[in-house]
Amino acid sequence: QSTHWMKLGPIVRGRKEETPLFEKWSMAARVRVFGDGQTPQPAVQGGWALSDATPPDLKIKQLNLDIDSFAATFLTAFDGDFEKVGHLKYDVTNFAHYIRTGGAQLVIGVGGGRDVLGGLALGQKSVRGVELNKDIITVLKDKDAAYTGDLASDPRVDIVNDEARSYITRNQ
Repeated sequence: QSTHWMKLGPIVRGRKEETPLFEKWSMAARVRVFGDGQTPQPAVQGGWALSDATPPDLKIKQLNLDIDSFAATFLTAFDGDFEKVGHLKYDVTNFAHYIRTGGAQLVIGVGGGRDVLGGLALGQKSVRGVELNKDIITVLKDKDAAYTGDLASDPRVDIVNDEARSYITRNQ
């Protein structure tokens, strides 16, 4: 029993927050990683907009990355076997890879690297990610690099810390 008349705690939208695996505050945002990342979940719970053709028994492992308690993305468990990330074939966010294959992809806002992984899994030759928030890059390159298959070290991947519109304006 607390002796304090009021105890302050992490409450967002009226509910107690889970303790993050990683948390970093900066002028850009608060970045946090959540989840156990080891328990396979139904893929239908971990996609932005999965096709009705998604096998109902397809399971994935992932962590959640949130920015300022609102914007969310996923860190997908990846050990180099693209068959284990087959759910990416069914996600509408990867539709462009069916239209234009074997090329170069530009990801604006790399988040947890899910779009980078999608490009590689669906056959793009190279992926350049432009990310404004250095702490998100830290998660992808350092904190959870082993969990996500160290995507940033793949020779086909280049992660740039920059503001996307300015970066695109300055580059071909």
